[in-house]
Amino acid sequence: MRNLEVAARAWRTIVFRSFLFLLVGTVSASSLHAQVVGGTIQGTVSDVSGAVVPEVKVSIRNLKTDNITTVVTNSSGFYAVPNLLPGAYELSATATGFSRALMKNVDVAVGDQLGLNLTLRPGMVSQNVEITATTTKVDLESSAISNQVNSTTVRELPLNGRDWTQLATLEPGVD
Repeated sequence: MRNLEVAARAWRTIVFRSFLFLLVGTVSASSLHAQVVGGTIQGTVSDVSGAVVPEVKVSIRNLKTDNITTVVTNSSGFYAVPNLLPGAYELSATATGFSRALMKNVDVAVGDQLGLNLTLRPGMVSQNVEITATTTKVDLESSAISNQVNSTTVRELPLNGRDWTQLATLEPGVD
């Protein structure tokens, strides 16, 4: 009889601890936020009349590593390339019956979600249309406020006895 009571108590303890483990795991997992190591370039490809162009081959080349990522637009002319390492990129878009569109020196930083829409002009495949407009870093995809503190800023900022971890409080929107 005594062995049954001990076994029942052990079973209740195991069930209670398992329930507690699942509860704590669920609560803590819901409060975690994903950490990103790169940025995203996305947008739509359209022609000069504003109509979207499906099945466009969009190539994104990292200027430092010369690594090329290629995607094809969907039926709505939309493309997205996530997880791009920080750095300078060059975009090109090609489709049958259109000249190649090229966008140079697109800077991607950690956490960026750049919306870059491309316009294709009718023409021969051998023709290139170079887009020379500069991109501005306006994040229309989210309401997050972020900034990057580079090493020069950290070295030249007088801390006057403050803790180096308090540098984050100098950025706008950080409490």
